Amino acid sequence: MAGDQDSRRFRRRLAALALLVFAGLILIMARMVWLQVTRHEELAAKAEQNRIARQVPVSPSGGPR
Repeated sequence: MAGDQDSRRFRRRLAALALLVFAGLILIMARMVWLQVTRHEELAAKAEQNRIARQVPVSPSGGPR
């Protein structure tokens, strides 16, 4: 009797944990879709501006002159 009750409790806890993990994965996937689909244009423009703004010419310091 006690073993059966422990087994049911374990299965309930395992199911609750699986549900939490599944919900977390769904949230991560939803965030990824939102960033990739909804905000693509804005984030791509920011990345392009960042790439262009950081180009600084550097002259070599060593080697034959």
